[in-house]
Amino acid sequence: MYPGSRLFRQVPSAYLDGVYRMNYSMPSARDLSNLVFKGPDGIRNSRNITAMFAFFSQMVAYEILQSTEVSCPLEMHHIAVEKCDPIFDPKCSGKTKIPFLRAQYDKSTGQGINNPREQINHRTSWIDGSILYSVQEPWLNIMRSFKNGTLREGFMKGYPPLNAERLPLINPPPPQVHRNGVIESARAIVSIFVSLTVSYSDRELFHLFNRRGWFEGELAFLNE
Repeated sequence: MYPGSRLFRQVPSAYLDGVYRMNYSMPSARDLSNLVFKGPDGIRNSRNITAMFAFFSQMVAYEILQSTEVSCPLEMHHIAVEKCDPIFDPKCSGKTKIPFLRAQYDKSTGQGINNPREQINHRTSWIDGSILYSVQEPWLNIMRSFKNGTLREGFMKGYPPLNAERLPLINPPPPQVHRNGVIESARAIVSIFVSLTVSYSDRELFHLFNRRGWFEGELAFLNE
């Protein structure tokens, strides 16, 4: 599988109309998350597996799967939230929903009952370091130092450079920048992010530090 290929399905899709419409009769993603992950803190895993295992597994998944790109035009939908949810509805309004954008899909699909919508994978299907090196040549060229096969370092030795080239990271500038109406600051603030090869790098701190560790390891290996 190469970037831009359709995601592989092991079971048929379950769209409301069999083609592309969201099926809100399915369980809420928030309810499923609570069912699987909610529980008391401090319970030791019977196999001695820590949270590091879960995050590393997610990093491996990101190595072979990226479907976070959004479609054009944007398709905004919502995830149902149970009333009095302690995180999303602490005031028990019963009106809270979690917004999300539907993923990018192959525009040649979703046109009939025999051709339902199929989403796109922007990664390769191999464990090839694409989470560190990217799969896009222009993006990769920004990351490279072109010296001894190493990645480019920033002003701090062993760290990636800041995003002076304004790579299109998913993270928007902080809301207060927009509230204050400082448009120029909103444009400039993307340069405070670290340049890494996936657009959502700065959104998840654990993966940010994990990728930084791989970055430093690569430099150390090539400089041996």
